[in-house]
Amino acid sequence: MEKKKVKWILIGVIVLLLVVIGIFLSKNIFPTINASLEIRNALQPMLDAENKSMHLELEVEAGEQSTQLDVNLYAVKEEEKSYLGIEHKDTHFYVVDNLILLENGKAFLLKEEESNSSKPTVNYMDLLPMLAVAFDELQIERIEESEKISYQIEVTGEQMQDILAVTMPSKVDNIDGIECLQVKLATTEGVLDYIQINSATSSSDKNILFSVKVSDFAVLSEGEYQIPQAVKNSLETVDKDKLFCLTEDLYRLIRAVEPLSNIKDMKGTMNWQVSCGLIHINTTLDLEKIQSMKEDGTGESGKEQEVENAEKFIGLMSSMIVEGELSCSEENGVYVYELTLNENTMKELAETIAPEMVTYAVNFEKGSLRLSVEEETLSEISVGMEGSVNVLFTKVPMSLKVTFDFE
Repeated sequence: MEKKKVKWILIGVIVLLLVVIGIFLSKNIFPTINASLEIRNALQPMLDAENKSMHLELEVEAGEQSTQLDVNLYAVKEEEKSYLGIEHKDTHFYVVDNLILLENGKAFLLKEEESNSSKPTVNYMDLLPMLAVAFDELQIERIEESEKISYQIEVTGEQMQDILAVTMPSKVDNIDGIECLQVKLATTEGVLDYIQINSATSSSDKNILFSVKVSDFAVLSEGEYQIPQAVKNSLETVDKDKLFCLTEDLYRLIRAVEPLSNIKDMKGTMNWQVSCGLIHINTTLDLEKIQSMKEDGTGESGKEQEVENAEKFIGLMSSMIVEGELSCSEENGVYVYELTLNENTMKELAETIAPEMVTYAVNFEKGSLRLSVEEETLSEISVGMEGSVNVLFTKVPMSLKVTFDFE
């Protein structure tokens, strides 16, 4: 009887020791395994969801180059096609493979396509599966504070380059001073809270800052975020061979001209001068004052038609800016864009701002549209045209000039 008691006591002690050893191993010897599993569980809903959203903030400084980005991202699948929606300050872009499209369906290439390249085009949403792999493979530091747990890793080598390729803006290319990326993933009660990525440089004289924060993770229901029909239609007809890349210069321009989509948001003056035969116009509109008078019904007599003409002109000009191929130059932080106008576009613009010109057979000879952008804001627009018109069998010069000075 005593032997049986001793036997069961020994078994109990062994079991207790195994439990203690197991707890010790799970807490101290295999923390990375446990942390990796917790991270996988936190990431899995976002990895599995076809429709999801998140918020991304990016800041980069490399020497004299710098950029900041604050966007909402939406991954959506419609009719077996995957889209990435990007919302930045009320401007929307839609990414499909190597194409990026505006809301009106205008398409650009994200990057020049290489015929011998087998690498798929990546976007911001590819960051999550990349990080899931990194947390699976690397040593994890786990920090627990009540219901909040954070996990940290250092990413180097090829994995670091892949993450930079997904998140780094194209205009910043001097990043060879980044030694590693310090990644922190934070959860609250097991739910993904945010991901923070910071660069660590090999020496202080490199002066490189790279910071990305991803937050506000959400799984979307079907149809919660919709792709514009114009974007879908464009994908069916787009000819990639005729597209050019959405460069940093073009992106800056699109952002700057966004207020032109609604004259109510514009502050400043618009002036146009026309000399065409017997037509002579010199008009200045205070855009904000005119809108205020329209809204409260105290508009000046005779101004209504001028405002209507101005709105038509701005709408037509906005389309030309986005769809045309503009040159860009920079001086002291001011970016100047210029578009050469052909005869048809000059005629459209001229007859919009001065409908009386349809009575003349105008010969449009040259014209240009110039925009100045300072700190991503339009500071000035000027449209100039020259040509001639026959009046009483005499050829006389024609000129039209429209300027915008924004506050």
